[in-house]
Amino acid sequence: MIARYVKEQDKEYLQLHQNLQLSLF
Repeated sequence: MIARYVKEQDKEYLQLHQNLQLSLF
């Protein structure tokens, strides 16, 4: 349960990071 929650958080974080990179370039 906790591992799944962390996985979901990582997914959101990765998407945010990618969006930031796109906006920077």
